[in-house]
Amino acid sequence: SDLGGKVDADIDAPEAWQIHTGRTQAQGAHITAVIDTGVASDDSGYWSRTRITTYDLLSGEGTDDDGRYDCDHGTAVASLLAAGHAEDGSAVNEATNFAGIAPGATVLAYRALRWSTPQDDLPDDEQDDLSATVRAVRQSIADGADVINLSQVVGASAPGLADYRAAIADAIEAGIVVVAAAGNADQAAAIGGEAYPASLPGVISVGASDAADAGDQLRSEER
Repeated sequence: SDLGGKVDADIDAPEAWQIHTGRTQAQGAHITAVIDTGVASDDSGYWSRTRITTYDLLSGEGTDDDGRYDCDHGTAVASLLAAGHAEDGSAVNEATNFAGIAPGATVLAYRALRWSTPQDDLPDDEQDDLSATVRAVRQSIADGADVINLSQVVGASAPGLADYRAAIADAIEAGIVVVAAAGNADQAAAIGGEAYPASLPGVISVGASDAADAGDQLRSEER
């Protein structure tokens, strides 16, 4: 391509939208739960405010020196998943015509993680754990989610993994599609083994791809 990438190295989103956009006339909008750092939903150029509902499962914990939440990662994930157009088909913001994979879906954004990047300098009692994420998975089930997205990675020794495993199994049993990040190469080195929840039975594991149609160097045999 003109940008130096590989021709047709994309996800064929326009073709996929001919099949499904995340909304049907019969069922309305499908509900996607994004369990992450929360989503900055106000004044967004990517969706109308009516398409996203936010929940804070951390009771306001974890702000920066200016009293703001770190919602960067969750906002990026939700945008890739469900950014779209206004109900009349026009762009939400004239500055962008970007749309996500399912531009018709409704998003339930659960803030269960405080930080978008590892905070290695923080004491253990200020690090993110799995307790809020487990609660978010269970609330997603109760709230009627069709899909749960978990763009996070923990190792087999993570405290609370048994509860996490049980919550995800219950979600799958309820007919919810659970999608999780396969993890990046540096995360694989850090955890030293299988990445969870992507390695759990029934979970769809998703990796990255770039303009050259090449993913991160986390090989399938390492998963």
